[in-house]
Amino acid sequence: MADYHKDNTSFVMFKEWEELFESLENDKERSDLIMAIFKYVTNGAVPSFKGALKMAFLIISKQLDRDGVKWEKRCERNAENVRKRWEKANAEKAAQAENKQSDTIVYDRIETNTNVCEPIRSDTKNTDNDNDNDNDNDNDNDNDNDNDNDNDNDNDNDNDNDNDDIDKSISKEKINKKESERARERESKKEISESFNKLWELYPKQEGRKAALEAYTKAINNGAEPEAIEKGIKRYLKHIQKTNKEPRYIKLLATYFEGEHWNDVYNDAANLEPGEKAPPAGKDPNRGYYNKKGEWVTTSYDLAEFEKYAVPFR
Repeated sequence: MADYHKDNTSFVMFKEWEELFESLENDKERSDLIMAIFKYVTNGAVPSFKGALKMAFLIISKQLDRDGVKWEKRCERNAENVRKRWEKANAEKAAQAENKQSDTIVYDRIETNTNVCEPIRSDTKNTDNDNDNDNDNDNDNDNDNDNDNDNDNDNDNDNDNDNDDIDKSISKEKINKKESERARERESKKEISESFNKLWELYPKQEGRKAALEAYTKAINNGAEPEAIEKGIKRYLKHIQKTNKEPRYIKLLATYFEGEHWNDVYNDAANLEPGEKAPPAGKDPNRGYYNKKGEWVTTSYDLAEFEKYAVPFR
């Protein structure tokens, strides 16, 4: 039992499981199977079933495990996307703060005249001299203000030039980033196409190429390894040869990818364990089992992935 079921608060039941429940002998076994499913997804408890009940539980639990793996990968992708958006937002905020700081103009403070006016002299003969001094001071202040304004204009021009350089640098960086992303995407599509062509030539049923390519691309993007898929197809080819499987029963390649059948493990009739009973003539050992009465029950499920449990029950 994997740890991912502990965080997942739900699971999916499939309509095709109805056939498994109907194959059980009574309602008690069906009830036991339902309760076993809930315990399995809650704490990983594996029941000690036998016969058809054990077969049904194994089929369902394997599907639950696959769904759990998909759920875990989806959570990891979502967390990674959130992290990237967070980093991008912080980077944009930092760039805006930097631009805002560069746009701020620091003005030189105009010094105030701190001279204390002298009291009016009683001697009016010096009045003309006082007026002359006042005019001189006013002219000096005017010149100082003119100089300050000139400096401010120079600072404005310098800041405008700096902002233009920053904007050009940011735009160039964004263009280079987009070009790099497009190049990586083109390279990825090329690698996927080349590996798919190799598998297409290897697979015995070459039908539905477009759907197969879409399913293969999705599988690779979800983390599947091309080498593992190729090994799985080769195992499937050997299984087809050993069981003389009719062409109409061979999976379409799109179905093979969608069901992640490269993980299947086959237990063909030629490799039965001691004490196991071979299926009737003409029956696929991976699509049936013996019930408690010793009768062969054919299913629509491919049971090959359940190694040692394909036909062990009597």
